[in-house]
Amino acid sequence: MAERLALLAQGNEIVYGERDGFAPVGEGVGNVIDGNTATKYLNMSGRGSGFTLELPQAQALDSLALTTRTNDDIWQWDPKTWEVWGSNFNNVWTSTGWTRLGAGDTGLGNGRGASNTVSFDNTTAYKYYKVVFPTVKGGMPGLEAMQIAEAQLLRSAVPVYQTPLTGEHVAWTDVTRNAPADAAWK
Repeated sequence: MAERLALLAQGNEIVYGERDGFAPVGEGVGNVIDGNTATKYLNMSGRGSGFTLELPQAQALDSLALTTRTNDDIWQWDPKTWEVWGSNFNNVWTSTGWTRLGAGDTGLGNGRGASNTVSFDNTTAYKYYKVVFPTVKGGMPGLEAMQIAEAQLLRSAVPVYQTPLTGEHVAWTDVTRNAPADAAWK
């Protein structure tokens, strides 16, 4: 199901696709950029889930700022590790056309609202970025999920896009491992 979120005071839109049944109502990928740590992006696919970002113009981003949920105590669903990928082509999630830019431990504490910024070496400007959370901190018997309140891609620790976003044609896509081709997204 495709959803659109109006950008605050900008008149632009963020467009993202979400696979049915993977994010509960009110906890979709749009929450990862709403500037509100009381909301979260919850992906019921857990490990390997994440999102993509399309920039209006290619930019060399080299940091990822993360903040955990503040609205519950399930720290086991917080991401343990991260990966950032870049491309100048609108690739599907599983495409081999992505270039891995960095990976590592999130460094996030278990408390509500924990935050950390991680850096990676990148001097190449990319139009598309993919953020993946390969592992979460734990799990609950019979239930695997990943949650994050806020995630920002940055350039040298200077925010490129904050809420409200500026510019045109910014697109977020909620995706997960084994995601179908773009044509299968509605």
